[in-house]
Amino acid sequence: DQRINMFFGSQVKMKSVLAAELAALSAWRVLSVGDRVGAVVFSDDKIVSIAPARSRATVMHILSTVSAFSKRLTVGRKANPKQLNHALKNLSRNLSHDALVISIGDGAGWNNRTTDLVKKIAQHNDFFAMKVFDPAEEKLPDIDSLIVSDGFLQVEVKGKNTHLQHRFRKDFEESLGVVRGELKKFGVPVIDINTIEPVHQQLLRALGDNRGHS
Repeated sequence: DQRINMFFGSQVKMKSVLAAELAALSAWRVLSVGDRVGAVVFSDDKIVSIAPARSRATVMHILSTVSAFSKRLTVGRKANPKQLNHALKNLSRNLSHDALVISIGDGAGWNNRTTDLVKKIAQHNDFFAMKVFDPAEEKLPDIDSLIVSDGFLQVEVKGKNTHLQHRFRKDFEESLGVVRGELKKFGVPVIDINTIEPVHQQLLRALGDNRGHS
């Protein structure tokens, strides 16, 4: 996912950059064990499908596409929540059985149609999701005044407002809860990856390797 919703980061890196790193780690790992690697990379206005192949050239094609999409992200781009479903439909049409599908993104635009598409894919393939998020989406920074913008309009937010903090946290948990709840129905595991900690450490920790704590 390289849509405008991924163009956010409060401290260390953007969600779009984190997704690119996860794609790179995943692709090279799959290739290293001798399997084929393919991808569906999407922005708000474009979808690129790359057929699976067992080659370094294919991995480089995937990563150069992700990089090109990431570089196009700028403040003010129009969001397209429906593109998530379009990308999943594209994947479903071109996917054979018994594949490993790794979803990398923040889940923006998830709806009932998304659930149906994931269910269809998960019926004949191994599917798991890497849920990318920034801590500032989970909890408002505890400061007096924040200026928030969507690229067109700006609004001042009081970060220390207790009621607003509670609502913000509740909305985040409900949003994540919907995605988690729907994926759990089909046995799809979800790994939360934040924009603050090193990516490899988070993956090692999530996969049960204690080297992630070093």
